[in-house]
Amino acid sequence: MTTQPFVPPGEPVAPPGTGGGKIAVDPPINAPIPPQRSVWAIVLPITLVVGVVGFIISMYATGMRSFGSYGLFGGMMAFGLVGTLIRGRGASNKMSHSELTSYRRSWFSRLDEVRDEVDVQRHHQWQHRTHFHWEPSRLVGVGGSVRMWERSPRSDEFAVVRVGVGKVALAMQIEKPKIPDAAHIEPATGHALRKFLIEQEYIDEVPKTIWLRRFPGLSLIGEMDAVRAVARAMICQLAAFHSPADVQIIVVSSAPSQWDWVKWLPHVQHGLARDGCGERRLVFSSPAKLEAFLDEAEPPRAEWSPPPSGPHGADGGGALPLRVIIDDHCATAEDWAGLTGNSGYDGTCFVRLAPSVPASPASAGGFSPRTWVGFDSSTTYRLAAGVLRKRVAADEPALFNASRRPGDELDDAFYATADQMSLAQAEQFARALAMSPAMTSPELSPTRTCKAMPSRNSTTWVRLAVSAWMSNAARQARKA
Repeated sequence: MTTQPFVPPGEPVAPPGTGGGKIAVDPPINAPIPPQRSVWAIVLPITLVVGVVGFIISMYATGMRSFGSYGLFGGMMAFGLVGTLIRGRGASNKMSHSELTSYRRSWFSRLDEVRDEVDVQRHHQWQHRTHFHWEPSRLVGVGGSVRMWERSPRSDEFAVVRVGVGKVALAMQIEKPKIPDAAHIEPATGHALRKFLIEQEYIDEVPKTIWLRRFPGLSLIGEMDAVRAVARAMICQLAAFHSPADVQIIVVSSAPSQWDWVKWLPHVQHGLARDGCGERRLVFSSPAKLEAFLDEAEPPRAEWSPPPSGPHGADGGGALPLRVIIDDHCATAEDWAGLTGNSGYDGTCFVRLAPSVPASPASAGGFSPRTWVGFDSSTTYRLAAGVLRKRVAADEPALFNASRRPGDELDDAFYATADQMSLAQAEQFARALAMSPAMTSPELSPTRTCKAMPSRNSTTWVRLAVSAWMSNAARQARKA
């Protein structure tokens, strides 16, 4: 086993801006005041018309040209004319159709300007998320690049892992105007404002993430092949952007063929323990074997406690390296009680894969916690038809003492189209990563140092290559 220096091929890539700020929206136009209608509004115009017509007919029928001889019709004309003029007094205070059209045009022009500014911030927010959280199919290109293992424990994105895509809240704050009652709102502008506020509240097709230090564990519930595909995507995300000095991945499974690919990841190698192939791979067939190994090879860790609610960007705390322990539905929940304890352990996140949530400890054996670690309703992600769903209880303590981190695990209704990676994709990524030397935190040294990565000329590398070739040959033989 040798140590290889890693010189980044370029300068660190600066992340795009996160988007944000505030913008105000104009209130809708007040509804125009309609003219009051009464009986006189009908009688007076009719009186005027009848008086005029009667007067003209009488003049031509009698041949008289004197106005005084036709006082009846003349009086009707005068009465109708005066009444109509009095009735129309104050009409200048009403909004005409042309004025209403002009006000609408101005209001909608301002709304278009606001929408353009919001779209700019939406794009910035989307770019920021996609910069840090790549699609699973792109991860194979991380190995050996300047982006590989760029997140140190001091990074805002440390231990934040992508699990899919979905809606996230808009970071920009839209200041809503005071809206009067519906009866006093001009319909066109009122409807447009409501539609605008509803549509701009969220951004679609944005990476959905989970901060693994928020809770001592989480669970993925669903058909086992599907939840394993999600777990593979999560592991590859962690391995791509976190150094093995900061994140350690442990797999406990009774189905070794599903996890043979992780042997290529330096995050699954123990820095001190050795076996016949070099560094001990942290893959175990039962929780009892993992517990025995940790008791022998690792110092004990304190019980898990909520992360401090410091300012954004502060270190989330917790022991290092962060242990991410994958429970591939191996053994029973009671068998894991010794590893998880009542509330988990510091610097450890249990990722539990299961087809269903196990019975609670109270009904299974009288333990004190309400649920097993990772199976609380606030940490249980259910996978169905390719979609991850979860609800956070209104009394969840993390909601009231939450460290500000860029994860979505505290959404009251989590919904995401799940990321998934096949075995072939995961192995392709792991091999590509194995071809690149490991490194420590980029903030500690401009030349990044390998940690427990075999040289291509070493015996361990040859054994890994031969093992992979034999595994591929065996798979091809089974297919034939």
